Amino acid sequence: MNTTITPHKNYSVASLTIDNCPVVKAYLCVDLHHHNSAADQAAFAMYGDLLLSGTDKLSREAFLSALSNIGAEIATSVQDGVLTIALTSPVPVWKKVLALTSDLLIKPAFAPTERERVARLIKNAIHDEQENTKRIASEALHNSFYKPNDRHARCTLTQLGTALSQITAADITRLHTRLHANPWTITVVGDKDACDLTTKTFAKLAPKSITPQTRTVATKTTTDRLQLTHIPSKDNIEFSIGCPIALTITDPELPALLFGVAVLAKYGGFAGRLMSIVREKEGLTYSIYGRVTGTDVAETGVFQIGTFFNPPQALQGVTSTFREITNLYKHGITDAEFKSFKTILETQTILRADSPLRQLDTLHLYHKLRFTTDQIIAFEASLLDVTKPGVNHAIKTYLDPQTMIVCGAGPVSTVQKDLEAFIKTV
Repeated sequence: MNTTITPHKNYSVASLTIDNCPVVKAYLCVDLHHHNSAADQAAFAMYGDLLLSGTDKLSREAFLSALSNIGAEIATSVQDGVLTIALTSPVPVWKKVLALTSDLLIKPAFAPTERERVARLIKNAIHDEQENTKRIASEALHNSFYKPNDRHARCTLTQLGTALSQITAADITRLHTRLHANPWTITVVGDKDACDLTTKTFAKLAPKSITPQTRTVATKTTTDRLQLTHIPSKDNIEFSIGCPIALTITDPELPALLFGVAVLAKYGGFAGRLMSIVREKEGLTYSIYGRVTGTDVAETGVFQIGTFFNPPQALQGVTSTFREITNLYKHGITDAEFKSFKTILETQTILRADSPLRQLDTLHLYHKLRFTTDQIIAFEASLLDVTKPGVNHAIKTYLDPQTMIVCGAGPVSTVQKDLEAFIKTV
């Protein structure tokens, strides 16, 4: 197995080469963020699907059939203004997949009927999302810390629906032009021939010149520490609890903070305090996890806990969650937790090395941050080289319960006054 990262002027290629690898998978990432207006968000919502809606020679049905017939897949998404195209296929047909991808990038159809179809699908999805309480609570939290023009903020569903109706062919064409004017990040796993072919193909397709990017970073503070949305049709109340984290990915305190967050609310399993106490011991929820999101080399992030409680137990659940946050903030992690989580994180790293696709995802994550291979190794090592005093200092600096806000969505009317009274005591 061999990992290389080769940066070029307008694009960069990272390869994870594995002998006799039976499949090939690659990611192409392009940052399309501009102003994050409702129109931008509507165009982003349409763009990924429209890219798969055919080329100058193939209709949508013919394009998708061509992929299906060779056992390949192309998936697209736009998240926080970043387009990701994921390509997957068996090794023997990889050349055909790259040829179809070339047509998709250079000669997309963007037919009016397809634009109408995609807009209709999204509007139907918007109708379904009106009562997606998990999304509502999470977006309320992020909108509390980011101004509307920041990539992490979200317009309302009503604003998005209105903007969708106003998207024209020219808007999609301008967005596609932006694709070819911004740097490309390509990450691939496969055998040497497949990786070499990927590099050659994208070298031909990548932008020959780029337009300097306008990167809008717009954070804010809020004094509204409790934000509740009443949706009576739901059984449970979804909560997002968190605070802004004034650290970028390269700040030396970040590894220690990530270790502390894992002790409190590690994603997956029952190791974190919140899962072992609020779920297992007290039986107040089925799932309660937390993590830091949004950090990169230029942007700071957010610490966010996601969970849900039924209305009669909502006050107790939120109270228990803040009790554990406060205990961690005041007393830090224990010697036993420091030792056990060192082992947990080391094991996690070892298991990831056994999966080429998980390695690809990790490599791509760092590649998007423009890390070199040496920087990746150093950062991974820093996550395990933290000290207990360093972890507790990071917790004391960044996880103050008084800086945290609570966003909830669901049948909140019966507990709203109790929650309002509680948050004043934190």
